[in-house]
Amino acid sequence: MTAPTARARDTPGRTPASRQVNGVLIIDADNGRARYACFRPGCPQRHEGPVYGAAIPDFALAVKTEHLARHHQGETR
Repeated sequence: MTAPTARARDTPGRTPASRQVNGVLIIDADNGRARYACFRPGCPQRHEGPVYGAAIPDFALAVKTEHLARHHQGETR
């Protein structure tokens, strides 16, 4: 008996290797800080933050949308 090939659940027909990471939200809970790193080609500002302590929840909710609006007009993902 053989197992079927694993596939990404939210992208039928595509394997996880075919995905592209455009940005990463990094939260360091041990040290109470967060930052955002953008990997889009030609991005004029690769990093947002860091922010500390009580500012982390608001930053985490808004950073991607705000970064895209400032540096990548028209992109939503």
